[in-house]
Amino acid sequence: MPGAGYELGWAGGIPVIATPGEIDVSNAAEFRQSLLSCANGHPTLVVDMSGTVFCDSTGVHQLVLARARAIAAGGEVRLVIRTAPVQRLFVIMGIDHLFPVFASLGQAVACAPSPAPVSQPLVPHPLVPQPVAAQSLVPQPAAAQQSEARAAPG
Repeated sequence: MPGAGYELGWAGGIPVIATPGEIDVSNAAEFRQSLLSCANGHPTLVVDMSGTVFCDSTGVHQLVLARARAIAAGGEVRLVIRTAPVQRLFVIMGIDHLFPVFASLGQAVACAPSPAPVSQPLVPHPLVPQPVAAQSLVPQPAAAQQSEARAAPG
C-alpha cells in the first residue's frame, strides 16, 4: 500500500501519482507499488514529478517498467516535470524521448493520447557481431557432383 510519500488521485478521469521531493533507493519499492496501484485497470497514467528535485536510477527504472506495462495495455505514462535536475537526468540517460513530458498537470491530463510507438528495424552496430545464417554442412548431391566435375582436369 502506498505511503505518505506518494499521493494517488484522479484528474480528468486519468490516475495521477504525485511524487515526493526525492525518489531513490530508499523509497523505490513504495514508488513501484504506487505505480502499480495507480495504473491498475487504466492504461494511461500521469506521474506528477513537479515537486521532485532528485531522482536516481532506481526511480527511473520504475518509470521505465511502468511505461512498458502501459504500452502493453495500449496506454502511456505521461510525466509532469518542472525541475531542471530531473529534466537533465532524463536527457543524460538518453530516455527523454520515451515519455511525453509536460510543464503542468493540466497539460498532461488534457493531452490527446500519443500515437502507438512504431517499431523501427534495428540497425546493426558495426562493433556488435551479427548472427550468421545457418549453412548446411552436408553438401547437396547435385552441388557435390558439379564441384567434382570442375575440379577434375579435362
